[in-house]
Amino acid sequence: MIPTLQEILRAGYEEFEGTHPLPGYVRKAARAIINCRTEMMGGHVEQCPDGHYERTFFHSCRHRSCPKCSYMQIEQWLVNKKALMLTCTHYHTIFTMSDYLNEVWLLNVKLINDTFMKCAKDSLFELLKDPKYMGGIPGVVADLQSWSQELLPHLHTHFIVSGGGLTQDGRWVRPKRECLLPRKVLMRKFRGKMRYFLIKLAQKGKQQLPPSMSTQKFINLLNKLGRKPWNVKILPHYDYADGVVTYLGRYIKGGPIKNSRFISFDGQRVTFRSRGTKTHPNRKKVTLLIGDFIRRLLLHIPVPRAQYVRSFGLYANACREKLNQARTLLGQKALIKPEPLRWQDIIKRFTGKDPERCPLCGKLLIRTPILPYA
Repeated sequence: MIPTLQEILRAGYEEFEGTHPLPGYVRKAARAIINCRTEMMGGHVEQCPDGHYERTFFHSCRHRSCPKCSYMQIEQWLVNKKALMLTCTHYHTIFTMSDYLNEVWLLNVKLINDTFMKCAKDSLFELLKDPKYMGGIPGVVADLQSWSQELLPHLHTHFIVSGGGLTQDGRWVRPKRECLLPRKVLMRKFRGKMRYFLIKLAQKGKQQLPPSMSTQKFINLLNKLGRKPWNVKILPHYDYADGVVTYLGRYIKGGPIKNSRFISFDGQRVTFRSRGTKTHPNRKKVTLLIGDFIRRLLLHIPVPRAQYVRSFGLYANACREKLNQARTLLGQKALIKPEPLRWQDIIKRFTGKDPERCPLCGKLLIRTPILPYA
């Protein structure tokens, strides 16, 4: 039987927690995933008024790292973003931070995440505002991720960039290049911004460094990295945004690993699927001791109130007027916010049955008093 993340954490988290110091928000997240949709979360009962049918629902934890709770959140996000997108080509751009900075990142997760996202966004916008490359403001959706396929630290961010933008005088312009931007120019600008801000933060004492690394050693490391290429990709454009938005939607909620990736769990070792890496391109699966798996997983629990998915430019909430102006130029109607999705509608779409009605007599089910927390 294929295991789930909940089962794996139930088997190994108590022992792991007793031997590893963990931040409060990480402990809370692990407990939420373990207790999700169990009597520990409380719940309610739904009954047929004529007594034909009864079912018990235990509440979801709704944590953004819980794979059980991610489906509805992802579906709602996809509906909202697909309605938002302009009918033009879109580019998928990926920025990756050097792995040499992982140790510093682990000590300053929120600070470096925010700096990383800002530097990547500013690099894109500064170049795209230049008439040499486009000369307008694009619409951008960004998602920051901190994990590799093997759950190791691998800070990178995905940008979905519209293949066109709005000029200051209200015209729609397209990129001058088929590839959106020259990759090396974008990489150098991004690398320079990251080095500049990280050095300033270190000099002002605003970021924590490992005990073995002084401020000068950290600056020396950044100077060394300034002479090396950083991984920045600009993938071939999509004719429409739906494809890349759907791809990105799989990662925005539910944590770094979905239940569908697990292969086996024998109580001591966890095996899951992997697409492979540069060092192990043919590796199709990874096997870890349960303690190592939990350690890697918990590295990627998001810091509370941190924004990992953001919208910029025409897709920002503050730019609705400019977005609608661009939509008019592209022959689209003004944006209308989609209705919130209901889980009942999703179930009905897949099964053809109304989950709010008794399967025997068709009467509307009645919700009885809530079950208390265990």
